[in-house]
This record gives sequence, structure tokens and C-alpha cells, in this order.
Amino acid sequence: MLDFDHVCRRSKPSVVAMIYPFTGDHQQKFYWGHEEILIPCYKNMSDCMKRHPDADVLINFASLRSAYESTMETMKYSQVNKDKILKIINLFYYRFEQLQLLLKVFQNN
Repeated sequence: MLDFDHVCRRSKPSVVAMIYPFTGDHQQKFYWGHEEILIPCYKNMSDCMKRHPDADVLINFASLRSAYESTMETMKYSQVNKDKILKIINLFYYRFEQLQLLLKVFQNN
């Protein structure tokens, strides 16, 4: 994603933060072209949402076991654009879970 942003000549990365629940809050080093940048990683979603109130899109790369649960957790936050959640990259949701996500989105609109 960062490589795509750089190739498209964005002035700054579109990724503002990551959620990684297996360690404490920290900074993760990535390349932005030939430079190194630090992107904050948070242990929980609520801290991330508080510190990045302008973030309104979730891209979920979670595995099958946690993709549904983490996406549903995101639905709790009003700043996330629910229409954009439907553009889910992870294709491994069970059909029933896909329907539940759609229903939740339409109930919130």
C-alpha cells in the first residue's frame, strides 16, 4: 500500500496507523521511497481511533479467524465510513458473516 502511494506521487502515505493486538503500542519502520518512515501501531482499536480522528477507512488484512470480529469492532466507531468497509480485501469471510456485515452496515445508515 505504501509503495502504491509513493508510485502515485502522494505527498504523504495514506496509511496513518496499524492495529496489532499482540504487542504494546509502538512505531513500525517502513520505506517511503528511499526514506524510512515510522507508522504508529496500536494494541487496541479505541486508542487508534482517539489518536487519529481523521481516519475513516479500514483495510482489514486479518486472517479468517479474526477478520469478521475485527471488522465488527470497527463498526462501533462513528468516524469510520461504513460504505467503505464493504470494500473488504480479505476474501475469506464465510458467506453468513458477509451477510451479517452487510446487514449491520445498512442498519447503521
